Amino acid sequence: MTLIDSLPQDVKSLIPKENADFCHSLSAEEAGHLKDLLGKHKTFCNIDGLMEDCQGVCASLHGKFQSLLGANSARLSGLSDEAKGFAKECMAYVCEVQQALLHGNPVNSGKAAAIRTKFASLSNTDQEALKKNNPDIQF
Repeated sequence: MTLIDSLPQDVKSLIPKENADFCHSLSAEEAGHLKDLLGKHKTFCNIDGLMEDCQGVCASLHGKFQSLLGANSARLSGLSDEAKGFAKECMAYVCEVQQALLHGNPVNSGKAAAIRTKFASLSNTDQEALKKNNPDIQF
């Protein structure tokens, strides 16, 4: 069991399988490196800088990150601009959750409800496209 398994279901159900797998796959050493890297970068927002630093610190973590980013990017394929924007907001929340867990901070589960409310306001076409690209996510 990892910290991700301890999340409330309404939060956990928004985490893509590849992100959960990434968390489960981290060795103690990799988790330590990730925590240090996030201490420097504070968020996943500057992914290029984070990846560059990661490559110099831990090759195995860098490889796992590359796989994760590729899988997350594939989820955007064929989405409208509005749906892509929504998906990116979801991923920002997932990154926030992962970072909070890594640092032992509380997770803002209220944002999970806000994400679901925003999903409900999207067009039916965008909702269906998001569900198709994200079958493991419970919007």
